[in-house]
Amino acid sequence: MWRDRSTSSRPSARDLRGVVESVDARRNTFVITDANGERVIVKRRDRRVEPQPGDFVSISGPWNRDSGFLEGYSIRVLQNAGVAAD
Repeated sequence: MWRDRSTSSRPSARDLRGVVESVDARRNTFVITDANGERVIVKRRDRRVEPQPGDFVSISGPWNRDSGFLEGYSIRVLQNAGVAAD
């Protein structure tokens, strides 16, 4: 699991995109795999969007260094499990 490191060459949170691998509704989290194949845990703060496994998403928000989560304040589903979004 990837954790934020200040020396990382990783794109900023506002550029993070990936495929949703799993969703934990009780904890309001989901896991994505980004373009580098790294897994990232996202805390869902944007309650208007409920990503599902297989969705391709774009996420903006700050990294929480204590928890290792990306705080997903803006989540956009770019493609629903095989169907392009408008």
